[in-house]
Amino acid sequence: MIRKIFRTFSATTILLLTAGLSFGLESGGLFTNDSEFSSTQPLKQKNGLNLWLREALSEDGNCYFALEGQVRNEFKEHQKEESTIAIDATLAKLVLRKDTDSGSFEFSAGRFYDQDLSGIVYAQNGDGAKIALALPKIEFSILGAYTGLLNAKNITILGPEEPVLLEKERVPYIVAKKYAIGKANISIQNLLVQQNLSFEGLAAYSLEKSKYNRFYTTLKLDGPLIPSVFYEASSTFGFFKKDKEEMTKANLSKASITAYPSYKSMSISLNGLYASGEQGDFEAFQGFTSGTATFANSEPEYTQLALLGIAGTIKPAQNLLLKATGDIVFDAKKEIEQTGVQFSAEAKWQAASDLSLGAGLYQYFGKETTVDDRLLFKLNAVLAF
Repeated sequence: MIRKIFRTFSATTILLLTAGLSFGLESGGLFTNDSEFSSTQPLKQKNGLNLWLREALSEDGNCYFALEGQVRNEFKEHQKEESTIAIDATLAKLVLRKDTDSGSFEFSAGRFYDQDLSGIVYAQNGDGAKIALALPKIEFSILGAYTGLLNAKNITILGPEEPVLLEKERVPYIVAKKYAIGKANISIQNLLVQQNLSFEGLAAYSLEKSKYNRFYTTLKLDGPLIPSVFYEASSTFGFFKKDKEEMTKANLSKASITAYPSYKSMSISLNGLYASGEQGDFEAFQGFTSGTATFANSEPEYTQLALLGIAGTIKPAQNLLLKATGDIVFDAKKEIEQTGVQFSAEAKWQAASDLSLGAGLYQYFGKETTVDDRLLFKLNAVLAF
């Protein structure tokens, strides 16, 4: 079966490349505006223009080339510096896909987004290639990518030291840290009573003079518990080596149970997350892509903390989505102790087919100190053309 897919796919690819077939060009763009008001910072505003095009290379649209460019302006009222501009090619991807009665094969090459099983460790663009094979019971994918051509103003790669970009803020493009990324994933579908089992390995090899190499392995289980109630559980072990220092290990684990009542597309979920600190043989966990773990003023990464919370969504109208969350936040640097609570409320309104509006209110309360307390209000608008 696999040989059949490869033969058919290869023949289709050669035909497309030699004949230069074109089955239609689509293009468009987005105007975006994001405004952020905080109790700790007066105003932060981002305005963006995204232009995209997609060229179909097959009649069914499974083979195509997609390109997207972005210009973004950011203004911070509390800083004396002028507003900054970032220019980026956020997508430049060739996709060749072949479907058969018993599976599919897909090849992607260029610049595109990908993420790991946890959705936290690696969640960003990369320049490279990906192969994905889907069979009735097994799905497999392998990714190879390079990060050294990405714009560091749009993506932050974590390391022993945080990058300092202030002296280059007026430069629209700053290349990111150089890493070679390798990722392999295998998923067994409907292993037992509709349960799915996935395993993934992710390696990040530093190409800088000062080496900071990382390897992550993730095991994930998901599926239904009862009708309309689903769960996800994953555990990621990270192994880190800086230059000639000894290798350290850490853990990121997360789990959720989500119910979908048959009322206005409602969902209710219970969520838990643990990112290790110094517990037993574990050291502080660190992912690859920067991500904010809480609404606190310090904007912590997913390291040395734990979260336990509840979230809910509902669509009271077809074009309106409401979401609310609440979490208890724990410090996990050494002993696991509660440090605060946080809440959020969000609304997304599809005002017209080409206009969407959003608003969000976020609050963090520290238990013993007010240093991290923050009230945050966000507004955003997206106009498509």
